[in-house]
Amino acid sequence: MKIILSFFSLLLSAATFSQLKKVELYNLVKKLVQDSSGYSTVGDWAVSKPAAFPIKWQADRIEMSDDMKINFFRKGTANITVNGSIPIKWNVMLKGPRSGFSSFSISSENNKTMKAKTTIDSLFGKKPYSYTLLKDCAAGLSQGFYYYQLKMPKKTMTWIKISWVCSAGNCSLTLDCYDDWSKQYADLSCAK
Repeated sequence: MKIILSFFSLLLSAATFSQLKKVELYNLVKKLVQDSSGYSTVGDWAVSKPAAFPIKWQADRIEMSDDMKINFFRKGTANITVNGSIPIKWNVMLKGPRSGFSSFSISSENNKTMKAKTTIDSLFGKKPYSYTLLKDCAAGLSQGFYYYQLKMPKKTMTWIKISWVCSAGNCSLTLDCYDDWSKQYADLSCAK
């Protein structure tokens, strides 16, 4: 009986994921970065309007963390493509004070399509943006990161850390994005 219930649960979660609207990684990052209008210094949690982001949220509210670097958070999953590729399930986490999020993370599941030493150019392609590489910790293939200062049209300056962890031919990627205040929490120590 447990096997049958597990199977139906798996089918239901796969069906739910396939119903998620797919979104290009660049477009999701741009949507989550603050507008340069200056009206707000933090992102809207979108609790009262869950469809504001193409994300399936785990909870209909923000949650409090014991980690002071996170403070409050909201987690979910998104059906993300990279340069028009086949969509893959990614995890999304917004983090910040109760008034709104100031940083966010987007993490892929471990799979064969992700590669070590993934750069911002390979993720965002020919979309409009400019960047400065601030730190390169890409010596090894099994893990590493690049840390960039990123500017997208009509958006505030953002700091983005693109990291990877690879094992047995599979890799996972994580994009940690910070505003000017939250960048102090970026872990920029190179792994040995």
